Amino acid sequence: MKKRTFCRAVLLAGVLALLLQGVLAPAPPAAALDTGREAVEAKIGEIADRYGAVGVQVAVIRGGRVSDVYACGWAVKKTDPMTVDHKIRVASISKVIVTMAAMSLWDQGVVTPQTELGTCWGVTVRNPRYSGTPITLGNIMTHTSSLSGSVSLKPSGITDSLAKGRGFSSSKPGDIGSFYYNNNAFGLLGMTLEHITGRYLNDIMDEAFFEPLGIDASFSSGDVEATDKLAAIYLHNGSVGRSVSTLKNTRKSRTPGTNGAYFAGGFTASAKDVAKLIAILAGDGYYNGVRYLSDRSIKYMEASVGIAPGGFYQCHPMRFLKDLFGRECVYYHTGSAYGVYNLACYDCVTGDGVVVLTTGASGKKTSGIYSVCYEIADYILRLPDAGQ
Repeated sequence: MKKRTFCRAVLLAGVLALLLQGVLAPAPPAAALDTGREAVEAKIGEIADRYGAVGVQVAVIRGGRVSDVYACGWAVKKTDPMTVDHKIRVASISKVIVTMAAMSLWDQGVVTPQTELGTCWGVTVRNPRYSGTPITLGNIMTHTSSLSGSVSLKPSGITDSLAKGRGFSSSKPGDIGSFYYNNNAFGLLGMTLEHITGRYLNDIMDEAFFEPLGIDASFSSGDVEATDKLAAIYLHNGSVGRSVSTLKNTRKSRTPGTNGAYFAGGFTASAKDVAKLIAILAGDGYYNGVRYLSDRSIKYMEASVGIAPGGFYQCHPMRFLKDLFGRECVYYHTGSAYGVYNLACYDCVTGDGVVVLTTGASGKKTSGIYSVCYEIADYILRLPDAGQ
């Protein structure tokens, strides 16, 4: 794997501004750490208990490869212990997976990030306030499309309301000042990719990534192969946010491109599965010596369009911060829904990374990242060998 000596598209002045604003958490003092596997498992369990997690999975990436996986707690309380093979809803980390599907299609010459949304649906789509500015698939990836949160996820609604200029904010498409975290727009992106290919994103991902990497995952939880390994989702108050029965009954639509409900947050997989995909990004498009995404696609996903209101650099769709977890540069994405609090991140210089999936934990945040995930990732990424 080619080691990167600098982080792409990041301005030093912006980083200094973040430090002055106190957005970046200072690194704790260096300390001697026990790196044996039992010690790592115990530390993960201690952090999980402190935040009230019911179940936790952790996958470690070293040098662009998954090096270790951990699990603790319950997949289903008191009846099914959490294992590394259980499948957990990853919530908004799904957006990274949708973008990887788009990048794979770009590498195949099917679409580009500059492809106009309207072209895909056979209509002209413009924000009425900026009629000369096209709205591209890349704008959706950075949450700068200017689409409002009410954008329709029905094919008839897309071709009707958007073509008539409804469902837009007053912001300019593509401008970081237009940043608006938009779940519906990402649902629309997934629908659009299915619509123009006539294929389910599950099948596109299976061909490009899942099958060669041995991944069992799905945007619709009931379509994973190992439905007996679906983990229930618990809220922090102990109640069930999503039962195993509900997850099993969540299936893909009858026709590709007709249901965008899955793509903003429905991806369901194990931490190990997700880590293999994140390792491709950490490994400059490679995993175990096999190229899965082009260098162009990796550079695009990592390219920043500016500092978003949350104090992070918004990329496509990862976020970026320097000096996070004691690392020079870290790309990351969080996810939360129905009781899961999750994190996927990687160091763009070393290719190290961590995926943390939790259910039932507190939603407290540290530096904009859920604290239960932040503390586990911080601990893992400060270890010299991650328990190996």
